[in-house]
Amino acid sequence: METITGSLHPQADYQKVVRVAYRLIETYNLHRHPGEMIDIASLFTYFDLRIMDLPPHIYGFTLDLERPDSKIIIALNSTMDTCQTRFVAGHELGHVALWHESQFNECVMGKALFNRLEKEATALSAYLLLPRQTVAQGLTGANNEILLDKIADWYKVPPQLVLVRRALYAATGY
Repeated sequence: METITGSLHPQADYQKVVRVAYRLIETYNLHRHPGEMIDIASLFTYFDLRIMDLPPHIYGFTLDLERPDSKIIIALNSTMDTCQTRFVAGHELGHVALWHESQFNECVMGKALFNRLEKEATALSAYLLLPRQTVAQGLTGANNEILLDKIADWYKVPPQLVLVRRALYAATGY
């Protein structure tokens, strides 16, 4: 998986992302136990979630066929580990929840943070998967120990997503 950086896209609408994330977190009570891994499975009941054999450079995609009788398809690459799968699932959900215009959004290696829409989708994934309380406390422990990997392991996300979430907290206060 490509490196996810903590830098933010200057044209991204992070206030919109915060509003959508807050609404989802509250509606689905996602952060009721912030010390536990966040379960976002309930968010996918309205979608056609598919785990598929995709080319190695495609982590996932979202496809809206715009037919009244069909659900939006969210597909995830079957070769990803748990951390990647959780990140990409949240990312693809982000495209839908943020009403990104494209009918087809894909998370391709090297492009997960390529443009404004991808940054916004990644930001929503970070908000959903990592509680504010966790990043508000900082990323160092009592002995100045870096907790990045421990937080990532605890919440089953890539360590770089913790940095993204920390940057979002610093920029938005949420």
